Amino acid sequence: NQTRQLDYYKGKNVTTSNYAEAIKQNNGTNSYWWLRAAYSDYGYIFSGVDYDGSSNGDGAYFTGGVAPAFRIG
Repeated sequence: NQTRQLDYYKGKNVTTSNYAEAIKQNNGTNSYWWLRAAYSDYGYIFSGVDYDGSSNGDGAYFTGGVAPAFRIG
């Protein structure tokens, strides 16, 4: 398993049950944002983070921001 939590979110103690620190804002309003991963078994659904910081998935036609990040090694 090569999936690891980014240090940024680990430092903020973001977990599947504690995700308030994963909330992103756009002009002072909580916003939906995309992850890079596909969601479950559907090729047209992608993973995202909802307005409240919880994980979600939605069709590629839905607009949302992105929070680019990567880890080497």
